[in-house]
Amino acid sequence: MSHWVQIKTEVKDLTALAAACRELGCQFVAKGPGRYDRDRIDVPGVPYPVYVDKTATGYTLRIESDFTSGYAAKLGPNCGKLMQLYGVHKVLAEAKRKGWAASRVTLPGGSVNVTINAGV
Repeated sequence: MSHWVQIKTEVKDLTALAAACRELGCQFVAKGPGRYDRDRIDVPGVPYPVYVDKTATGYTLRIESDFTSGYAAKLGPNCGKLMQLYGVHKVLAEAKRKGWAASRVTLPGGSVNVTINAGV
């Protein structure tokens, strides 16, 4: 049984989203001609992509299938792993853009510690 799942999150940086997808073994695909006329995330082993829909203030994620079809194993419950890594990649990119040194460490349990040195 298929149904729509709307992930209540806001994404503003597609480059950071694509980096998070790569880290999880997924592929961010920018919209183009053909079957898909919008941005999407292809998740290996699941039947349908996660759609990335443009909104007035950014982007939302939408799944047109049962979330138990393997999405949670790859992206985390409610896309939590994907959103965590999106945040990490966004912060690292912003630090780099400002010329700051940044590093990250994944802690036991899956938390990620990001350290930024702004060069006071």
